[in-house]
Formats: sequence, structure tokens, C-alpha cells
Amino acid sequence: MTEVAPFPVIVGEEVVTREGAGLFLREGTPRFIFWRRRWPGSKSKEGLVYATHPLARGVPQSVGREALESIIDRIEIIEGFNARIRHESDNESAKETARRYSIAMAAGSDAHFPWEVGRAGIEIAPFSSPQEFLQNLRQA
Repeated sequence: MTEVAPFPVIVGEEVVTREGAGLFLREGTPRFIFWRRRWPGSKSKEGLVYATHPLARGVPQSVGREALESIIDRIEIIEGFNARIRHESDNESAKETARRYSIAMAAGSDAHFPWEVGRAGIEIAPFSSPQEFLQNLRQA
């Protein structure tokens, strides 16, 4: 990825659950799992649970407010800005939710193609582990 982006890129996996993504995963995530039941990259493991575009209208993978709040205790990061979101108020609602529950916020390019990498980002202190990333993200 450094050939395309001359900055650190964290590769995540957005699983078809309507409930987000996992970051720092060491292996693929089973498809069609639901976080309400189980999540292999949860707080007790090495991965981080990241709610991507959680309140975006018109996005089939958006979790929605009711489902988001039902799994809020399992979420470590909420995407407060997504570069593909059409309604800025949806990003604002995600930020407000993250603040209300004291959850770290991130920004995502939602890159589906190499030229989309870097459309959004966060300046963050260097990190060497998922937990250090999460700690630094809170201060970014």
C-alpha cells in the first residue's frame, strides 16, 4: 500500500453484517456474523471493532441508530467522518454518538479503488500496536 499512499494505511475488513468493520485483523472474518451474537475481533482480542458509516442514510451496510446503540458496548471506534457520505448531517450524528458514549472517532476514505485512498484521514502519533493506536486516536 505504501506505493499508493506515502503514509501509514491501516487495512481493515468490512464484513457484510451491516455492523461495521474490524481493524488489525490477522485473519479473515467469517461472513454474515452479527456483533450482537459474537465478534472475533472484539476488545478481548488483538483486533479493534470499528463502526463504519454507522448512521448513513442510503448506505445498505449502515447499522442505524437502534442497532448501533444495542452493540455500543462492543464498539471501540466510531467513524465520525466518511468521505463517501452524501449527507453531512449523517457524519455529524455519528460524531455526536461517539461523544455521547466516549468512543474514539476516526475518519475513513471508504476507498474502493486505489485512487480513493487518502480522501479522508487523521493525523495521529506513531503507534506499534492496536491498543496504542486506539489510545493515540483518542488524542488525534
